[in-house]
Amino acid sequence: MFYRKTTLLVRRFSRTVSTYERAIDFVTDKLSRLGVAELERLATALYVVLKEDEEGSWEDKARKITALKPHISFDQARQAIEKVHGLMVEAQNL
Repeated sequence: MFYRKTTLLVRRFSRTVSTYERAIDFVTDKLSRLGVAELERLATALYVVLKEDEEGSWEDKARKITALKPHISFDQARQAIEKVHGLMVEAQNL
């Protein structure tokens, strides 16, 4: 069922898919194997990096993440920020 819906979407929006194919491949390559908990940490880190605290230190950002999501440890938050930063650097070449 999922495959069928995906095929229909790709056919219907083939030009859009073609335009963003490299970006789609990048995201699926980097994120498709991750679990929900890690995706949550990365999404929260991305939110903090882009919206909340663009100028703060990594420690400030990690503290912000743990304030937003108390179940995420400071070390996990710091690792998520590092990973998001790495992904953003890689994505600049798309």
